[in-house]
Amino acid sequence: MAMAAAGMEGTKHFTALLVLLAVLLAAGCGQQAESSSQQEKEQAQAQPYEAHAYVAPQNPDSLQPKEVVEAYYNAFASRDYRTMYAVISDGFKKIEPTAKDYASFEQEMSRFYETASSIKLISVDEPQIDADTATVGYKLEVVLLSGAVKPFDSAFTLRKRSNGWKLIHPYGQNIDAN
Repeated sequence: MAMAAAGMEGTKHFTALLVLLAVLLAAGCGQQAESSSQQEKEQAQAQPYEAHAYVAPQNPDSLQPKEVVEAYYNAFASRDYRTMYAVISDGFKKIEPTAKDYASFEQEMSRFYETASSIKLISVDEPQIDADTATVGYKLEVVLLSGAVKPFDSAFTLRKRSNGWKLIHPYGQNIDAN
């Protein structure tokens, strides 16, 4: 049952990432038509994320689920791929070719900046924890090279491992189901 739930969650996350990729690639093809009142309503619902000057966590293995998501995206925004890599599960690294080693991961993550100039974490939800599995929702904004700002929201599934809470499906199709 937990495996099925993890698979469904992973599928939702993968679908959300595909949507983000499509938006990034199609950014020059059109404008998002959304009323300002709808945007204001969504902004009022999102609790603001208090961003601070980026400081890499001393020990990523000691982070709680919400802190893992914050560390992942704050590191992404600062191009600190080592911290990002540290919060991904070893199982994911074994099954995802672009995460098989740090060099492959760094190359994959740096490709993001070929279409975008920045990524900003807007909010991180309180985690929903069930034993050794946690789900953490988040919202972010991606600023494309064109200057267009694209909102994105999704959720990560994390698992408690012997080396701390880890993202089991940060991107792509592969899910660490162990």
